[in-house]
Amino acid sequence: FFKQKTAYEIPLRLVGSEMCIRDREDDRLVINKLSPHQVRVNSFDITLAILCGGQASRMLGINKPLWPMTHNGTQRAMVDHIIAAANIDRVLISANQSLSQYAQRGSVITDAELGLNGAGPLMGVLAGLRYAQTPWLLICPGDTPFLEFGWHHDLMEGIGRAPQVDAAVIHDGVRRQPLHALLRVQLESSLTDYLGRGERSALGWLDTLHPAEISVAAPGLFRSVNRFDDLL
Repeated sequence: FFKQKTAYEIPLRLVGSEMCIRDREDDRLVINKLSPHQVRVNSFDITLAILCGGQASRMLGINKPLWPMTHNGTQRAMVDHIIAAANIDRVLISANQSLSQYAQRGSVITDAELGLNGAGPLMGVLAGLRYAQTPWLLICPGDTPFLEFGWHHDLMEGIGRAPQVDAAVIHDGVRRQPLHALLRVQLESSLTDYLGRGERSALGWLDTLHPAEISVAAPGLFRSVNRFDDLL
């Protein structure tokens, strides 16, 4: 039910500005990406980056985002629940395994292509910031399938209320969720420098940005699946 795109149909070398130049429909997005002062954020201004680059060290070594589970009466892979909940046309997936399966859902970028010695979810965030062809990047872990439809709208509205900020992040009523956030793509250089210093903490990087914190008192929506019991 998702439009299938393979790595051969969308070569990664065209994920950059060359793709935008060739695609006349993307002219507006090129202009938007270069404007750091946009106030209102619309869905067409956003690329969804799903972070699926883990080492599959839990749950008997399965690739969690591809594991089927039922949410709101529908059974599908966790990553497909995430795509459906965001309903954003442009999808990037940070992954290091099962690349052909992820390529059916969006453009895939591996850690190795970033040219940095690093690991962890911030590598996926950097991939999104580097290759997105929109002014904003919505990030989400691939093992958080309980999100409700349009969960990111609060982030979009938060940016509208605080146009001077470069990031908005969810606070679920218990803690900040650093990997459920909306980021300006101009933050690529900030994150590159942060990772280049050997830093790996998503919370630590967000603290340097002074993001708008968006309260959504529903910690269950943002929980990760780390055990089979979490699927119940």
